[in-house]
Amino acid sequence: MKHLLIGLLILLPLFTTAQPGIINTIAGTGVAGSAGDSTLADSARLQPYSVAVDQHGNVFVSDNYFNKVRKFREGDTIYTLVGDGYPGFGGDGGPAQAARLSSPVGLTVDAAGNLYIADAANYVVRKINVNDTITTIAGNHTTGYYSCTGVPATTCKIGASGLAIDSHGNLYIADGNSRIRRVDSAGILWNFAGNGSVGYSATGGPATAAAFDGPVAVCVDGAGNVYVADKSNNVIRKIDGAGIISAFAGTSTAGFSGDNGPATSAKLNGPNDVKADAYGNVYICDQNNCRIRKVDASGIITTIAGSSSAGGFSGDGGPATNAKLAYPSGIWVDDSLNLYIADKNNYRVRKVGHTIPSAVTTLAAAAPWVRVYPNPSHGSFVLETEKAADNSTVEVYNTAGVRVYTKSIISARTEIVLQQPTGNYFVKIKMGQHLLTQTISIEK
Repeated sequence: MKHLLIGLLILLPLFTTAQPGIINTIAGTGVAGSAGDSTLADSARLQPYSVAVDQHGNVFVSDNYFNKVRKFREGDTIYTLVGDGYPGFGGDGGPAQAARLSSPVGLTVDAAGNLYIADAANYVVRKINVNDTITTIAGNHTTGYYSCTGVPATTCKIGASGLAIDSHGNLYIADGNSRIRRVDSAGILWNFAGNGSVGYSATGGPATAAAFDGPVAVCVDGAGNVYVADKSNNVIRKIDGAGIISAFAGTSTAGFSGDNGPATSAKLNGPNDVKADAYGNVYICDQNNCRIRKVDASGIITTIAGSSSAGGFSGDGGPATNAKLAYPSGIWVDDSLNLYIADKNNYRVRKVGHTIPSAVTTLAAAAPWVRVYPNPSHGSFVLETEKAADNSTVEVYNTAGVRVYTKSIISARTEIVLQQPTGNYFVKIKMGQHLLTQTISIEK
């Protein structure tokens, strides 16, 4: 079935102040449990730990208490994708619904729609492909750790927690053994960061020499930088393309402070997840502060959801910054910049809709002289503009934040030809002091 998403083209001044998004519950009733399959998702009981969303809007939720992963689309029915509620290990090579999990935690999806599960108490990473067949792709189902690198990932002991996939198909694993592991597209496991010791060290040095204390989540941005939620150190750490680690957010002292200032001067309290979007923003699930925080491309941190470190439930239908969360454990940001929250102790999945910054005006009102068409297309688009400025460019990014196309705008008509697969893409049109953005779709 074709998936159609036509974005709103908007005109952004260089400096804007964002309004808070509106928060709503999209799954769960607020009552603990695991029931309600084949009913609307917001009528079902669940105990969410992690959340992931694919490019078709399918939402996946891990339940580490009832040993399941469930799947739904917003406003639609929910069902169990894998797990029968009992802890166990089995089913590889067969349908996911016949398999068992044991305390599934972190989730991620790749561009092809494959789902990856950190099957924590089985000490493995499982993969469910688009045909719903499950396999083990990392870990040997044995607890513990031994130093193995450059060998098949399924021969190694791992303590899988958080997961991320980069644009090259590499899988990153936040390993409870104080390391970050990388599994390449050939299935070979490498030690990417961490020396295996518990602590906080090696900021500014090689990531492989660093100590961690509870690395629970990992993500990758479009430039290939890797971010780690180092939970017990109360920091987010960044590993650049050269393998150098640095502090990205947090001071290593637990607390709540620092909004509207540099993220490295802010206090976090038990960050449990981290995600990056296509525009250089990084999102932090600041679990013990019961908030979601955002670090923008200039390094400034703000709270975008949650209002009280004491937790609670309130705020649906209103600004997310006025709402109460209860120890959220996982987050996801989709290609339209909607934020999904596994609101763990509220037994709900909540969504914060992306809101246009307050200083933004719509294209129809302020820039009728720019359009991109046809949308969707098979990969060929036309950018038309009646005005131009020096150094005007058009860039296209995929949903992983990787730039896949760039071209200078030198005339009123610019052809954009994308040799890319079916999916949604972000167009950035830079013209003088303005930035225009649009979501476009390729359908083949």
